[in-house]
Amino acid sequence: MLSSPELIILHIGAGKHSLKNEYEYRRLMKRAIKAYGHQETESSGVLKKVSEDDLIWTQYERLLKATDIIEKSPLTNTGFGSSLNYEGEVECDACILVSGSKSTQFSLSNQKSSQTPIRNCYNRYRELVLERPAALRRLGFTPPVMVVETDDGDKSTQRSLVSPKALQMYLDYREKLEIDFSNFETRDFEINDTVGAICLTRTGHTFAASSSGGNTLKYPGRLGCASIVGASIFACSNDDVRVSVMCSGNGEDIIQADLARYCCRYILDHSRSDKMVCVLLEEAISGAFEKVQLTAVNGERSPIVYAGAVGFLQRLTDAAPTSVFYAYTTESFVFAFSSPGSGTLDHHFLTNKKPVGHFQRGEIFLESPA
Repeated sequence: MLSSPELIILHIGAGKHSLKNEYEYRRLMKRAIKAYGHQETESSGVLKKVSEDDLIWTQYERLLKATDIIEKSPLTNTGFGSSLNYEGEVECDACILVSGSKSTQFSLSNQKSSQTPIRNCYNRYRELVLERPAALRRLGFTPPVMVVETDDGDKSTQRSLVSPKALQMYLDYREKLEIDFSNFETRDFEINDTVGAICLTRTGHTFAASSSGGNTLKYPGRLGCASIVGASIFACSNDDVRVSVMCSGNGEDIIQADLARYCCRYILDHSRSDKMVCVLLEEAISGAFEKVQLTAVNGERSPIVYAGAVGFLQRLTDAAPTSVFYAYTTESFVFAFSSPGSGTLDHHFLTNKKPVGHFQRGEIFLESPA
């Protein structure tokens, strides 16, 4: 098997982002990737030898340093600045995934008082799974993989997560709904959706995470795609390729389509095709959504595909370069990636020149590892 490049991909949603914030998005991504840092090596340049468990959680801590920065920013719809539900409260969902020879996952939904939902999800995973009492293990009790958070925190902490922009959007929508729905008009607010992160280590492990505050005025207790591994994030491999995908957009449709899992497996099944991977991704999204009753609509209230996805494909048996691929139908899609060893950052603020619901796609090839 060929050695793996080290790679991190971050996205801050497929939705409707303000062009005036493009520079701030770039700065945010750059700070997050800088926080992710470099794989620790011996002076000889050889990767330090540690146990697989130590390597996994040391690596995940690096990923959390990046997601902390993304989630604390008011530019993103998670943690501080999240959209507010119908009761005017923040409710964030998050999930984490580790994929190697075997995979493990965990989800934590209904988070009302955490600035960093992904880290909070990770901490609960350690508490409930990795560090569960020995007596429970001996008795054979099964640890959870999905949990609804019941600790709401104090009200002051909850209020501290409400940004002025999110509050204004909430008040605007509530006022319009309560006065006269037939004359409902909205301001030109941004739509900043699910955020996510994937990292591929030089040992071939894939780590992924996702979080979101969901849509404005969502039903309290509603679970979004960011709470579900398989919908928002997924990773899989065979003897020839390793692939991982992150999804964003209309959460209900993404959940019904099990979109990230569907895309990964479709690409895996067609990896020997002559088609570009981004073409396979578009085919996968289209095929997945053909099987569900779409809830996303356009301005004419006609059902549309409203989603974006980004991921990587690594070929394990030849010298073909690893690629980063994407496809989206939303107004915009913002993501960045980097191979930390190279010190470069590739940032993409993509705007759809076609009507919403129509695909744009692309693919970028990384330099092959030495």
